Amino acid sequence: MRSFAVLIASVLLVAAACSSDDGGSDALDASSEAAMNAACSLLDQSACERFDECEPYHAWPKAVACVSAEPSEPLSYMGCGSAFRSCTLAWTWAAPVDHPDDLYQFIDGCLPEGWVGAGIDNSVCSACQGLTQANCEATAGCAPLFGAPVDANCQPGEQAYAGCMTGDLPCSAVPIWAHSVEAPDEWWTFPEACRPDGWVEVYEPPCE
Repeated sequence: MRSFAVLIASVLLVAAACSSDDGGSDALDASSEAAMNAACSLLDQSACERFDECEPYHAWPKAVACVSAEPSEPLSYMGCGSAFRSCTLAWTWAAPVDHPDDLYQFIDGCLPEGWVGAGIDNSVCSACQGLTQANCEATAGCAPLFGAPVDANCQPGEQAYAGCMTGDLPCSAVPIWAHSVEAPDEWWTFPEACRPDGWVEVYEPPCE
């Protein structure tokens, strides 16, 4: 792989050529900043962390971020940008422009190219998540889910209340396995493709 100095130099040459028609240093400065971001965006996570000129974007997916005030799950790498970018330092919700419902919580307000901010209000987290069965049944827009905890061989136990989800039943008739973010080794199976809010699902048996 080429060194970052060679990579950024080649991108800056393109930026200088593109700004020459404007004849101003402001245009070149703006192009240089864009070129730095463009060069960093080409790097994978290990290279991004290795170069001082670049800095990763980090975020939690909504299913993780909505579990607690500060999730214990590792942050997800969401891309690379210039280390000299200005950030708000506020945890910020954002989504890809072409998938506005795929929300992530970024830790410093800096967003990758092609992402749109959705504010800092944690109301995007479901009001149904974590409710007891009685409270779930009494809350408008929430539905209780029943599933079966499974053993190491994916053999289901007795049906029990697993948690609360946003929306209406029934879901599509596809069985899934899921676990809460707090207990990644405690799998449950559900007869339909529904899972409690804040749970992670798979469509194939997770057991060895």
